Amino acid sequence: MTSVTALLLQAAISLLLFVQAHPSLDASLREQAIEVANRAITVATHQLDSGIVAGENPEIPPIPGPDIPLPVITSVNGKGGFGTGDSNSIFGEHFDEVTLVYLQRTAGVGIRGENSTESIYLKHTIVNDARIDVVVPDWLAKDAYYLYVQNPAGASAPYFVGTIGTSVKGGAVVMVVYPNGGEQLDNSGAKDSGLIANIKWTSAYTNNVPINVGLVDADDQIVKWIGTGVRDMGSFSWKYDSSIPNGKYKIIVSTDDKGPTATDTSDAYFTLTGNTESPSITVTSPNGGEVYERGTPIRVTWSQNYQDEDLFIHLFNNTTGTEYYEAPLSGGIGKNTETLPAEAANVPLGEYRITICDEGTPNPSVTFKPLCDSSDTSFTIVDDPSIE
Repeated sequence: MTSVTALLLQAAISLLLFVQAHPSLDASLREQAIEVANRAITVATHQLDSGIVAGENPEIPPIPGPDIPLPVITSVNGKGGFGTGDSNSIFGEHFDEVTLVYLQRTAGVGIRGENSTESIYLKHTIVNDARIDVVVPDWLAKDAYYLYVQNPAGASAPYFVGTIGTSVKGGAVVMVVYPNGGEQLDNSGAKDSGLIANIKWTSAYTNNVPINVGLVDADDQIVKWIGTGVRDMGSFSWKYDSSIPNGKYKIIVSTDDKGPTATDTSDAYFTLTGNTESPSITVTSPNGGEVYERGTPIRVTWSQNYQDEDLFIHLFNNTTGTEYYEAPLSGGIGKNTETLPAEAANVPLGEYRITICDEGTPNPSVTFKPLCDSSDTSFTIVDDPSIE
């Protein structure tokens, strides 16, 4: 950093600190001072982004990154007036590829990217290349904040928005920020070292208890907890997972049972693509050779690598092919268990098999047939297993 750039940053931050320390300043004067300081920080930060400023300090190399310009904040809500609620707009340049909007209590001048230990992520909507609409949660703790927007090249210069928020402490809250609906995420494992997404959330009054991060399907069922006991730092790296099929999902973020309760889900569904692994069901018990007494419950276990659509269990006589029992199942990714009731096993003596079928998922190996699996060989139902 050159001496001129350092002095410019120091002067800008000193001016902002002065404004914070003197809340009784004339409102017009206060607004002008904040605008001057923000412009100075923007100029200084852009000088840093160039790597070498006016030929000085040639040992500083350019900072590598995507060949797109950094976003620039020029004003908020026209001028000033930024606060809690959903009526906030950020104006500037190069907003079309912005991925994150966040607040910090300190100006991380010269630092590219967010600092997850102190960032408060905001839900946002890109209106156009020069405008982003954001939601500032009503429970934001009252303090002086700096605003940042970030794209793949890095973060904007900090923009001081003043003192906002509430001094009233409420109950524990969490808010999913990303993915929040409409995104298309890649689960092929081929990109970014297998990263699907950096899941983002904002929380308050949770006493720093661990966070659980889950995946909700299109039926609003939790199909998998993809992160448990995660530190509440507002970010979780979600990696390639072959057990999750392509489809529409939401993220759920929840505090665990060791502290205050708070839960939130994405506002809408995002799309997960790229998984080329075929769905499968595998019956594991009874899988052949077992002996059961007629009229007693039978414990059935199976595994599947995807979230089923319309799952059923069947009991067939292995000799005649007659079906003696059918019922819907509640399955899911991983290992599953169901118990056939005693009346289901009150059938003629003989050899039987269990078959589990998903009527809503086509069999990738057999055209126009549902995905199914059966016991590998038959099991036996007898009157008295002790004499077998």
